[in-house]
Amino acid sequence: MSMDAYIETPRLILRPPQREDLSGWKAMMGDAYGSRFIGGPLDETASWASLAIMSGAWQLDGFANFSIVLKETGAWIGRAGPWMPDGWPGPEIGWALLREHWGRGYAREAAEASIGWSRAKLGWDRVIHIIHPQNRPSIALAEALGSSFEYRLEAGELDSEEPLLVFGQRF
Repeated sequence: MSMDAYIETPRLILRPPQREDLSGWKAMMGDAYGSRFIGGPLDETASWASLAIMSGAWQLDGFANFSIVLKETGAWIGRAGPWMPDGWPGPEIGWALLREHWGRGYAREAAEASIGWSRAKLGWDRVIHIIHPQNRPSIALAEALGSSFEYRLEAGELDSEEPLLVFGQRF
């Protein structure tokens, strides 16, 4: 792994996803409540496929979401970072954590580090966050990061069965 794809924050390590992340990834994506706004719940095979897609994007594009690992314990707690597959409405910074790690500021810490990395390494001068309208904590985080509401994606766009909100900011 390139050191260019490794970020340390006060409490976290962000690095490209690895096979060893699969059990945590399955737990996060299999949690019906915790994954409801990020395409879940997924069974074990679909969870593996979503990890493989993220890992493959690193190979194809040189970026994708990072795995979030707690420095103190080495435990995998979620994913965050840049995302922009073909047809995406813009350069996104997203986040998703295992439910037991919500509310501790890890998503903000990882998102801020990912934004800085994306600006420095990818040259991004803008980011978006695509958020389900009922996901109030993620809306609050997007706003805390400096983003504001830009527009609404209708059901059917981005293969979503429900409308989604796009928040964004320029640097």
